[in-house]
Amino acid sequence: MSRLQLVGLTKSFGTETVVREVDFSVEEGEFVVLLGPSGCGKTSTLRMIAGLESISSGELYFDGHLMNAEPPDRRNVGMVFQNYALYPHMTVFDNLAFGLRSRSSHHPRRERRGWVSKRVQDTAELLEISPLLTQRPRQLSGGQRQRVALGRALVRNPDVFLMDEPLSNLDANLRERMRMELAQLHQRHPVTTIYVTHDQGEALTLADRIVVMNNGSVCQMGSPTEIYERPANAFVANFVGMPGMNLWTLPWQRTNEGSYRASGVHLTGEIARVLDEIGTSITVGVRPEHLFASTGREAFGLTIDCKIELLERLGSHLVAHCSMGDARQSVAPSTLVARLDSESKLLRGDYIRLSAPLKRTHLFAAATGEAIDRHARIAVTA
Repeated sequence: MSRLQLVGLTKSFGTETVVREVDFSVEEGEFVVLLGPSGCGKTSTLRMIAGLESISSGELYFDGHLMNAEPPDRRNVGMVFQNYALYPHMTVFDNLAFGLRSRSSHHPRRERRGWVSKRVQDTAELLEISPLLTQRPRQLSGGQRQRVALGRALVRNPDVFLMDEPLSNLDANLRERMRMELAQLHQRHPVTTIYVTHDQGEALTLADRIVVMNNGSVCQMGSPTEIYERPANAFVANFVGMPGMNLWTLPWQRTNEGSYRASGVHLTGEIARVLDEIGTSITVGVRPEHLFASTGREAFGLTIDCKIELLERLGSHLVAHCSMGDARQSVAPSTLVARLDSESKLLRGDYIRLSAPLKRTHLFAAATGEAIDRHARIAVTA
């Protein structure tokens, strides 16, 4: 296994820069997920690590060795592609063995054959595909083909394992099952892994650490808990979560009681004191699952008066889509999403008051989107 380090890694195609001065490291045996929307530079970063794309500027190190000029076959990297890239005319055994045969060419023929066969059998057993070794890809289900693609990368005993959205072609139920299998596989066989996805569920489930990317740059790197609970900026807050964080940039008006209000949102206590100190150019955020129906106001830092426009009953919980604001005010109505108790008796058209605990309310600088530390009273950079 290897430790990876990316230092100012940049990729440009002509005048367009798709990866911009990316810096992060991956420890030996760590599972790191590159998460972001389509076109944010995740796959280009992965392909530079694999040697499939040249590096425009910056450095890439494996265990302290500069790899910029090393060809793919000198990096001992195993890669799983989105479309699996299996050879349709070969059996599963031959697909797994293909990359091994050239590596064992210096052994005598009989010894080579035995070594390849053992590596294939061991990998097939690890992935529970031993009964499939004589079949061809067209005879396999999507999940089976995915296991074969994983096996073809693992069989080479790579120092680094790279996966480019490997579950995106599977249906929802199979994708969830394969996600669990990947997590278990990494526990049994902890190869240094970088995994690309735009699926937050995959990232939060699989990653030791997540690298959130946007517009070719790294927005934040941290554990799933850090990314979810302490987003560095408004983009991360809104992108990570299902659904994302409710965010409001409103013309906050101070009341005679020392609180602030706008479009049905009422800010009191510590949050109001932050606005007193740094001004009203802030964005307020709260996650849907941290909102709950309430009758009080002062006990919470944030309360919202709103109307339920749509209800989604999803078994274990209820998703309420609400409108905020007052038609008598000049402020345009805003919206929010709340994930509430499934046993709630709420109905479409009801007017309700929602609150959030103070520690679950997030503040961001309206101009930059950077998180505001309510205690230090300073903007926290990504």
